[in-house]
Amino acid sequence: MSTLARPTAHVPALLTGRPRVQPRWIWGKHERRRWTVFAIKFGIFLGLPWITVGGAPALLFDVPDRQYHLFGQVFWPQDFYLLGLFFAIAAFLLFFTTALIGRLWCGFACPQTLLTSLFMLLDDWIEGDRASRLAMDHAPFKPAHLARRALKHAVWLLVAGFFGFTFTSYFVGAHELLQRAWTHTLALPYVGLWVFISGITYLFAGHLRDWVCTTVCPYGRFQGAMQDVDSLLVTYDRVHGEPRGKSKEIVLRGGCVDCGQCVAVCPMGIDIRQGYQYECISCMRCIDACDATMTRLHQPVDLIRLASQQERDTHEQQPEAPLTPLAQHHWWRPRLTWYAAVLAALVGALVVLLVNRPLLAVEVDRDRNAVFALPHGQASNLYALTLVNKDTKPHRVQLALDGLDGRLVMGTNPLTLAPGAITHVDASVLAPRPGDRPVPVRFTLRDEAGALRGTARATFFAPGSTR
Repeated sequence: MSTLARPTAHVPALLTGRPRVQPRWIWGKHERRRWTVFAIKFGIFLGLPWITVGGAPALLFDVPDRQYHLFGQVFWPQDFYLLGLFFAIAAFLLFFTTALIGRLWCGFACPQTLLTSLFMLLDDWIEGDRASRLAMDHAPFKPAHLARRALKHAVWLLVAGFFGFTFTSYFVGAHELLQRAWTHTLALPYVGLWVFISGITYLFAGHLRDWVCTTVCPYGRFQGAMQDVDSLLVTYDRVHGEPRGKSKEIVLRGGCVDCGQCVAVCPMGIDIRQGYQYECISCMRCIDACDATMTRLHQPVDLIRLASQQERDTHEQQPEAPLTPLAQHHWWRPRLTWYAAVLAALVGALVVLLVNRPLLAVEVDRDRNAVFALPHGQASNLYALTLVNKDTKPHRVQLALDGLDGRLVMGTNPLTLAPGAITHVDASVLAPRPGDRPVPVRFTLRDEAGALRGTARATFFAPGSTR
């Protein structure tokens, strides 16, 4: 790698020993798109805990009560299969976008990139531009520099603490978390979560930055397996760019003038002119920087642009042919077709399961020690029933017994289930002794209209039979 990729003027970063990357601020079309995505994600992340639907936060993970609220819908641990399906959709969506346009997720949507970009912007506001920060790294000690550094870290901690607060509010509720924090009644686990997330944000976005992407995150290592020769990558046009230099001849033919701006703006500190590298997160800041330089020189842009490996190789083998424009790019191919088909199937399955998700459920657990012999050839088994109402409104339900010529005995039947309630009920089943073999039985849960809303299977044993 060239010295431009890791400027020798950089000093080691905290904890990692890697050269601290001090990127220059750039504002181009791709950076505007990135910050538009960032603003949307910031708005959703910061605003969602404050929005209430049906008296509960729009998104709340109520771990102690095992309830998970999503826009007025209550989910329970029994619904975790939906979460697994959601993660499968997210995984295949990541596969699809990676095969289509490389590490688009890393550059435009990853929370680490989002927070790192925010902290880099704070660096630029507080300590000055890239040149000022590099000079400050090597300058002798000055009180003014110390004051700026102290202010920067104070702002970092403030922003990290706010993000920790927001993250924790997804488990408590923003309004309740604020009230508990103000009155010093916040439970210790939530305090620990707040401090932990704040510390992780401060370290990852403030100090570790590119080290997290290249060392901690596994995606950069295996994303190559998801790509093919038609996947779009950030590419340097070596045919038109080389040899590089600052001579008038090179400037007039639109070659690389070796200004180094593509390296200066890169948050990973790499030189894209050395070829595609796994550290590249496809943020496209180098494209903006190069286009700005070529525009000032009144030369064609796109010396650095998105292109596939196949298009790049063809261009290098046939220098007279220009790089294929994106309008003629081979967008659709078998791999994307399979990814899209699987995605459509998973999304369809999730929608069907959500629409048909049972809002009432019954679970049963037989008491193995409560099997009694009764007069007249009767037997009794005791069961612990758990009735779950996942709905946001009350339901009046009735329990019944199927599969056995017996009688269900319980305190109250029918009974009313409160919204979001988990009700535990003890019930006995009285029936003729079934002999030595257990008899399968089924508990049914019906609403006021008589519609079947839930079932649970169990077994009925005679006294002395094998359990």
